[in-house]
Amino acid sequence: VGGEIVGSTMGILAHNTHVTFN
Repeated sequence: VGGEIVGSTMGILAHNTHVTFN
């Protein structure tokens, strides 16, 4: 479960970063 949470968090962070740059 911890790994899934970390993966989801990093995925959301990457998505937010792309949105911010866009």
